[in-house]
Amino acid sequence: MVKPNKKVFYVLISLTITFLATMLIFLFVPEPQPITVTEKFYITETQNGFELHGKIKNNSGQDRTFNSYGQQITVSLRIKDPITGKEYDEEYKIFDREVTVQAGGSYEIIKDLDIRGQAKITKITAQLSKDNYYVGYTLYGKIVNDGTFAVIAAFTGIAGFTLLIGAIANLTANIKSAKRANRIIDNISKKFNGAVYASGYYGNKNQERTNAAKSAIGIIGGASMQLLTGAGVYKTNAGRRRRDFVICPDALFEIVGKEQKYYDILPQVKEIFENAEIVEKRNTLTMTGADGESYFTLAVNDCEKQKLKETLDNLLRNNK
Repeated sequence: MVKPNKKVFYVLISLTITFLATMLIFLFVPEPQPITVTEKFYITETQNGFELHGKIKNNSGQDRTFNSYGQQITVSLRIKDPITGKEYDEEYKIFDREVTVQAGGSYEIIKDLDIRGQAKITKITAQLSKDNYYVGYTLYGKIVNDGTFAVIAAFTGIAGFTLLIGAIANLTANIKSAKRANRIIDNISKKFNGAVYASGYYGNKNQERTNAAKSAIGIIGGASMQLLTGAGVYKTNAGRRRRDFVICPDALFEIVGKEQKYYDILPQVKEIFENAEIVEKRNTLTMTGADGESYFTLAVNDCEKQKLKETLDNLLRNNK
């Protein structure tokens, strides 16, 4: 019985988990900020109204001067009107006069708020100068990073989902191949005596290189026509593909199509690989044709490898 090969699937899934975990890290681990909140912002009620409290630290490596028209810290509030019960959003700028926070220094915020009713802090942002423009940073209230980390997260996320699709496609293809192989094995056990099933590859390297070149030219030509005329025809040529074989003491069949039709290819194989050396590599047997370009590779279970080698050897000798 042939079992699906899951090695590639496990490798791809491992890479998928790594990339998606990296994406989550870059999305939800706070991105380094030039200004950080070192003491949680909160609102207190006073005799004259409400006050906003908090503390920030300048980690930018340079002195920062805040004022009402330049660099600024803004606090967004969600306020519930005590009379109507409706909620609305309001933004308050912290600095209405010029204040310089030295590099590495901290600044304690105490600001009167002109509000009535219950208020909740929803977001704290910083507008800072960088070269000849301003950049906005979210200091509080952010779930997902939106700077350099977000760009990295996007790339790793795309890579992770691409690998996931590849892993699923690979596993699905291997399961289908295994089911097909087991149907063939079940069939030959009834039709033949002493036959061996093997999957593998049979072709000519030179022809495959030619087909690959023709396919590339066809794709380029089709793309060019599409650019020029709006319509293009793409033609590709068959390349290396996995095949199913049944090797009998007096025949070598290739199993073709969903109907699993048997075609005896021994005459053409013998013409190319007669007396060829059969080389063992792990769970495969490989032969190279007399032209140096033709190849035949068969993958088989270890328990049947010796039997397959002897059967092939007898099929391809001069005395046959």
